[in-house]
Amino acid sequence: MDISGLIAGSTAIIIILTVGGIFVSLAFTLLMIVVIRKWVKGAFGPNEKLLKEGVAANATILKIWDTGVTLNDNPQVGMLLEIQPIGREPFRVEMKSIISRIALAQIQPGRVVPVRYDPANPSNVALAF
Repeated sequence: MDISGLIAGSTAIIIILTVGGIFVSLAFTLLMIVVIRKWVKGAFGPNEKLLKEGVAANATILKIWDTGVTLNDNPQVGMLLEIQPIGREPFRVEMKSIISRIALAQIQPGRVVPVRYDPANPSNVALAF
């Protein structure tokens, strides 16, 4: 085998490995996108159902705290709420929620906010503004 045949064979192997590496990288990237989308939907999807199907009530914010978590520069805030459902005794719930930086002024102790809760699991609460 002469040198030009050896170079051509080596070049073909390099091209095959490069193209294969690109396909593997693309497949991995697409897999990660699917996994992240499913995680985000799982993390935030239940609130959508609760906001549509939950029982409306007002809640007084008793306490708030920063959890140290942010999403798109919006903080996750922990809250102790006293829910005042119509026709039921008030009850207290601790919850966490991502709050827009614009809406942070509305999330202060003493404020009354609209919520929706799951009557089968009253600790499952979502802010409804």
